[in-house]
Amino acid sequence: MGGYVPPHMRQGDGGGGGGRRRGAGGRSGSDNNRNRQPSAPATPDAAVQDAIKRKDAAERKLGKDGAQGAAHAASTLATIADELRSALASGDSLTPSARSDAGLALGEALCAAAAASITASRHGPLSPELARAETDARTSAAAMYEDAYVVLADLARWCETQIKSHQSENHSTSRREWADATLAATTAAANALAARGDVSTLNTRDALARAVDTYESAAALSKAALDEAISSNDPASSKNAAAEDLLAGLWNLADAKVKLAEASAEHAVEAAVSSTVTSIEAMFQAAFQTYEEACQRCDSRAGDDLAGLLMDWGVAYASHAQILVDKVLVPSTNAWDAAVAARAIASCDGALEKLGKSAEFGAGDVAAHVAFGEARRTKSEIYHAEAKVYQLCAREHDPAYGRAVAEADGALAAAADPAVPFGFGAALRLDSSNADALIGAAECHVERGRMHKQFGPDVLPSVMCEYDAHVSSMRSHFARGWELYARALDLAAGANPRKDPGWASDRLEVAYNAACAACLAGELDTARGLIESVVACGGATKEVIDADADLEALRG
Repeated sequence: MGGYVPPHMRQGDGGGGGGRRRGAGGRSGSDNNRNRQPSAPATPDAAVQDAIKRKDAAERKLGKDGAQGAAHAASTLATIADELRSALASGDSLTPSARSDAGLALGEALCAAAAASITASRHGPLSPELARAETDARTSAAAMYEDAYVVLADLARWCETQIKSHQSENHSTSRREWADATLAATTAAANALAARGDVSTLNTRDALARAVDTYESAAALSKAALDEAISSNDPASSKNAAAEDLLAGLWNLADAKVKLAEASAEHAVEAAVSSTVTSIEAMFQAAFQTYEEACQRCDSRAGDDLAGLLMDWGVAYASHAQILVDKVLVPSTNAWDAAVAARAIASCDGALEKLGKSAEFGAGDVAAHVAFGEARRTKSEIYHAEAKVYQLCAREHDPAYGRAVAEADGALAAAADPAVPFGFGAALRLDSSNADALIGAAECHVERGRMHKQFGPDVLPSVMCEYDAHVSSMRSHFARGWELYARALDLAAGANPRKDPGWASDRLEVAYNAACAACLAGELDTARGLIESVVACGGATKEVIDADADLEALRG
């Protein structure tokens, strides 16, 4: 339920052929013919153009109808994909230009159908049937994305042969058209792999690693095109188009590198913690360097989305910090790894810097504020872990203990405070019904309540009036957290049926966390009902619930 959406997912819902800024990069020179009515009798080329028109119309209708029309869109796009595949199988009956258009459109249709089928599978209230349908849709969509990649990679290689056939026509229009077509196919192929990495639970790292390699190829093609446009004294429009393609390529590449690092961390082996951390950090550093290069080429005065780029860079820093949080305590000894903690804090600070600038550039953008709040929550986790070490080592007398508790609590307070310029509170000032901001602020209050419960008596003087104030503060945080969660759940229940409700697993996590908040706030009947729903949908087991301290009141 987070506020961040990766670049390749922002054109629709899940990875059609479009890239971050310029889509797949344009077609191979026949775009001007795409909207012409086919002549009678229809030629194979005209049939392809008609299929492309219907594909585009289906995607536009999906954008209008949203989740409500996703099932119909998925069926329509799958049918169009079959038509385009048949057209390509007809061999020499298509002109080279039409063949290029058909191949790119086939890849786009497969990706769009996969995305629509995912959305359709998770449309509706949570239920065991919905969770199972989403799992099946993930498997089917992953296969469609892989199919799209094969089609698009084959197309890219074929377009390269067309470039070579026009080598004698140095700097000719036709040669450049085929170079554009190669870039379009390569970018779309990378998008398909990145989307597969997002939906699949199998071979995720492999798909994302191939996506990184393919985005690297697309970026190299974009650089070559820009260099050629500059050296050939092409018109400004051609240079600008090449520059936009390169910016889009670098942006997508940076995002894919982050996704690969995250997937690698998720599958890290406990026995190789130190080496794994080193490898994952190298991946993140490579992503940061790519983001920096993209920013250097980003010109907001020319209409480039600098705010969005800075937000994604900031989110990448926050993701790096979050992964390090799990490594600041050595599992076997509960020893504190100060070096890892320092790097995590540095990444949090980097995230806050980038996200703050993003919020300033993109005034009114709630997503940047939500991401800023998440970065502050991560920073709190680091100090919370440090305070826990002092507790475990019976070093509560150390001044650093109180400092760590204060830093952890302060970060959460700032994240949720509406008076603070950036964060969940600021997001709610802009949009009081934003679910991500409500949930983020709710978790800040719940966690502050937990920290009062865990640390308060040890940090505050043991006098009755202050202890009573401490207990009162703890209870008010739990109550406020549940209040915000309840608002988010009410909004979800009455959500626009056209809006994609998101992954069932994320929705179940929100419901589980809301149950914990309700339980801590003393709303036991509500908490019990939420937990029962989560269990029925496979979102938690009895063992997990029995071990959760937040749900202790339910067991009593």
